[in-house]
Amino acid sequence: MTRWIYGFLVVVMAAACGGSGVAPGAVVRDSAGITIVDNSAIGPGDIEAWALSPSPTLELGSLDGREVAEQFNSIVGATRLRDGSIVIADGGSRELRFFDRDGTHQETIGGSGEGPGELGRLFSLDRIHGDTLVANDWPVGNAAWFTVDGAFVFNSMLGPYWPGLTGHFLPDGTLLADTYERRSYGNEIESWAVNGPEDFFRPHGWMVRALRDSTVDTLRSVVGEEWFRRGVWRQDLWIQALPFAHNTTVAWNADRILVGETERREIEALDYAGNIAMLIRWDSDPVPVTADDRDQFESYSLNRARQNRQAHVRRWLDVISYPEAKPAFKEITTDRSGRLFVRNWEASGRETVDWLVFDTDGHLMANLTVPSDLQLLEIGVDYVIGLWRDELDVEFVRVYELRQEGTT
Repeated sequence: MTRWIYGFLVVVMAAACGGSGVAPGAVVRDSAGITIVDNSAIGPGDIEAWALSPSPTLELGSLDGREVAEQFNSIVGATRLRDGSIVIADGGSRELRFFDRDGTHQETIGGSGEGPGELGRLFSLDRIHGDTLVANDWPVGNAAWFTVDGAFVFNSMLGPYWPGLTGHFLPDGTLLADTYERRSYGNEIESWAVNGPEDFFRPHGWMVRALRDSTVDTLRSVVGEEWFRRGVWRQDLWIQALPFAHNTTVAWNADRILVGETERREIEALDYAGNIAMLIRWDSDPVPVTADDRDQFESYSLNRARQNRQAHVRRWLDVISYPEAKPAFKEITTDRSGRLFVRNWEASGRETVDWLVFDTDGHLMANLTVPSDLQLLEIGVDYVIGLWRDELDVEFVRVYELRQEGTT
């Protein structure tokens, strides 16, 4: 087959999948009813380069303490409503805080307690059914539901009530328990630390979807991070996930649940019943683990431990090994239109990080460059909301314009 004929077939196949704007080189094929979209032949110059505005269009946060509503502690989510207003979920206060499009505080709802609309914990914020807000409590399935105006609707208690697990509400109002992708291991890690026969441990579990009638559908198995144990329980024990450990990461849109295991550059797109509808593949150069990466991991591990435990951490660090390269990708998310964003690992010392953007048919369409110290909370069609921390670890919410600037 000549190169011309091959290129013609690629274009035809891409067009058959609704791919206007599809980068040249995307190959789509079918395998036993599963659509496989292979973007491996697409180079950086074949896709659009997206970027954020040089400075935020809105910043919420306070250093001087004059505005209590802008003093944040453990932000766990944020969303922009259709009128441009912003809702921020503050995990420390268990509150949802509403700001208008100019950043003026409008109201605060929720709070710590056991009454209607109050929360014992606040792990995340989901937005479903247009602009219905769901504040996720603990245990999994407990949540407070609010309208876009902040009016309390009801508290839900949707199983399964597994201790320690967290979950998210999908756009149709059902619950996705993405068990191990957010370190929500329940008692499994503690049981292994005390009684496990091996020093290495990787939790395995199941992703489930709980319907409104509390029926539970098992969607797929999932794997957590790789952990390592050193020492003896109640003496010098230290357990921690290994550096650059592989993991499972999950996102969703109105039609699909997107699952990626970071050993490989592939995302499974499941329908809500758990059937694999699509496999999305791409290629990129491995990112090496450097001496600076190792130093940063050691500093992080020592700093997070209490003073009387640091000797245990030091012994743990002395016996672990580091991989040559970082995992295939770091995390995934979706924007408000359902497109998939895959976060690459940044090279040591780099101040920006790249997110690959795939359309809803799985075609690689753009590369979005984002400051590496900005944690993305929500991506819209023309905006990004992110969490940024200053040198004192004070939290700020920043809104940026999302710019599509053409090809690289």
